[in-house]
Amino acid sequence: MDVVLNELSLSGQFENDNLFLSNLSEVVKMTHLINKIENISLLKSNTIWNSKITTSDTLLLLLRKKGSDLLNKLRLDLSKMSANPPYWEETQVHSCVEDSYEYSHNDICNTGLAESSQRDKVVISFEHFLYSSENIKVMKNSTEINIKNILNLKLFSQYLYDKSLINEYEFCNYFFHNTKLSFTKLDNEKRGFNFLTQEQKKLYIGQFKLFAEMSWEDIVSSDGIEYKKYQNTLSGFREVEIYKFRISQKYRCFGYRKGEIFYIVHFEVDHKLSDNG
Repeated sequence: MDVVLNELSLSGQFENDNLFLSNLSEVVKMTHLINKIENISLLKSNTIWNSKITTSDTLLLLLRKKGSDLLNKLRLDLSKMSANPPYWEETQVHSCVEDSYEYSHNDICNTGLAESSQRDKVVISFEHFLYSSENIKVMKNSTEINIKNILNLKLFSQYLYDKSLINEYEFCNYFFHNTKLSFTKLDNEKRGFNFLTQEQKKLYIGQFKLFAEMSWEDIVSSDGIEYKKYQNTLSGFREVEIYKFRISQKYRCFGYRKGEIFYIVHFEVDHKLSDNG
């Protein structure tokens, strides 16, 4: 699969470097994920380094700046990106000799957006008012082509999961990153998704999404979630207080809370643990 970095989404729209770096941090998370998955390539234009991030600075100028630890880290990521192919121009598929390409009534010939329309039709965009929708409609001649526009790690993990390019455990680690749910303590081989059926996996993920959107006050008081303390000690977690919440009438999820984060440690589908606590 070819994912194209949309250089058109950089047009000097950021007021300062810090605002750009905040958005760049999200883009870098997605590029790191791409590097971990086989059969996915991040394509970019060899002109992107001259793209404006503010009215005065380009990506290339940012690479040469000295600054904060965040800037240094992201600059290293940009340096790696700039030094490594592939650039889509090297194997360009779309042609503007006989075909025209437009987006928002603008000519986009010889851009990553046009190139993506003739590849796998998915781009990663920076924060930009023209590219704020999850779907971009490109006109090739008189034919409309829908491009999937990825704006953050959450959307990207959902897209990859829907395409069966990552499994449920990987999906949850990325989708729920920086939410109140953490899967970093879950032994997936013994206590997680690996022993669930496809239908059970859907139920768990659906309830995790609901849980992550709720406030802790609503979680604690919800009759549907049934968040409550597990009275017996769960093997391997004697040093923390274990809580459980409902996935369905029969299924439960166990974990412990630390601050605002709930660390998931065990899935239950037979109610054996719940019967004893």
